[in-house]
Amino acid sequence: MLTTNGAAGVAGLLLSKPRIPRCISTSILYSYTVLTFIVKGVPADWEVKGVGDFNGDGKTDILWQSKDVGDVYAWIMDGTKIQSSSDFVAKGIPSQWQIRSIADYDGDGKSDVHLQDIDTGKIYVWLMDGIKIKGGDFVKPKGGASQSMGVSERGSGGDTWNMKSAGDYNGDGMNDMLWQDGSNGDVYIWFMDGTTINSGGYADHGVPGDWSIY
Repeated sequence: MLTTNGAAGVAGLLLSKPRIPRCISTSILYSYTVLTFIVKGVPADWEVKGVGDFNGDGKTDILWQSKDVGDVYAWIMDGTKIQSSSDFVAKGIPSQWQIRSIADYDGDGKSDVHLQDIDTGKIYVWLMDGIKIKGGDFVKPKGGASQSMGVSERGSGGDTWNMKSAGDYNGDGMNDMLWQDGSNGDVYIWFMDGTTINSGGYADHGVPGDWSIY
């Protein structure tokens, strides 16, 4: 998983060992590699869900979640150092709510957290300020629909759309959501403004099944 250090302008890789004790380390990508442990012995029920810049300092932070109890925790990072401002983001998130992406959806320079209910397909975004959830809502189309836009998991019911990626596709400073239909390869983009879908459109149709979006 790629990380960045805004102050130094360098990139690194986040690595982990799958067996217990689990070791989390970074590999700094200069002309040579320096391997530095962040921490050793992370409990096995905690998983890295993604990376993002939660406090807007230009340095990549790490988001964790417990598989057992659903708690979400953010490491606020300075290189390989875990800052004292690290803390729980939320506790006891129900297991059907899955973290899908970490991206800046409201354009404030700080990463937000996108979750999806795998039972209903409903989508919710936490708008973040560091480790604090400053706001959030179900994702809805512009105009204030009475309920959230439901996009179910692939193979669930008759809906086969999967969230594939987040990125700022229209250059407005806010990340958007890219979806693909697993049944026919069609690709569709939601252009986002916080938790609102401003507009959307197909990027392509019928992408062959042997091509993958990363």
